[in-house]
This record gives sequence, C-alpha cells and structure tokens, in this order.
Amino acid sequence: MLSSLLVFSLLCTCTTWPDSLLRHRYADVLVHRLLAASLGLAPLPESARDRAGVHALTDNLNTRHRNAQMAGRASVELHTLIFFKDRTIIADARITRVSHLK
Repeated sequence: MLSSLLVFSLLCTCTTWPDSLLRHRYADVLVHRLLAASLGLAPLPESARDRAGVHALTDNLNTRHRNAQMAGRASVELHTLIFFKDRTIIADARITRVSHLK
C-alpha cells in the first residue's frame, strides 16, 4: 500500500514541484535514485554501479542541457529581432548609472 503512495523516484508522499512529474529531467531522477540509495531507502540501481558510465551519462546530460539553454536564448533573440524589425519604438526610460570607459 505504501509503495502506491510514493512519488516516482523521490520515495516520499508529496512533491514540491509545481509541474508534471513526467517532465523532470532524467538527471533529476538519477540524483534522487542515488540519494535514496545513499540514505539506505532504496537499493542502488544496477545502472548506477558503473562509475565511468554514470560520468559519461552526466557529461552528456549536461552538454544537452547547455545546448538547449543556448538554443532557447538564441530563439528569443531571433524572435525579438523579427518583432522589432521595421518598427519604431518610443518608450520612457531612466538612466540608472553612468560609467566611464577606461
């Protein structure tokens, strides 16, 4: 009965995440499984016993995450440029700091 109440990969009955559990990054799932194993709450997954494999996996996950961040930022920049192309924008502004170039 208790296992049916536990949140996937967290081994707790609640979650503080505001979005769907299905959208969590695999890296988060991996960390929670390793944490549960280190606390003695669950056995260490067989896939986590290979240190070199876990290292390669986390390097790949970090590279993909970084690439996704850069792609998102580039997309925002591109669509901002497209939006403001051939438009004149008049807006109020305040000078908050003046610095001298050296």
